[in-house]
Amino acid sequence: MTPDFFMEDLTGSPSYGEWFKSKSDKTKDLQEAYLRKYMIVLTSGKKKIHGIVNNHAYSLLKIIHHNDTLIYKVRNPWGRF
Repeated sequence: MTPDFFMEDLTGSPSYGEWFKSKSDKTKDLQEAYLRKYMIVLTSGKKKIHGIVNNHAYSLLKIIHHNDTLIYKVRNPWGRF
């Protein structure tokens, strides 16, 4: 279960959650949820990704398209790591 379920229960707003996996995993679903203005929670799990804390959740603030590349602006709710 991803933290988005908890966000939806707390706020009553639609939410979408996804695990950080590979560059191509679920990007279409993620973009669709972003366009629908869902609260989006990304969870890192145990995978080591540069700049991402293991077993941690991030909120997705923005998706930017730049030169055929997607850039995700995420927020660390703890803000100190």
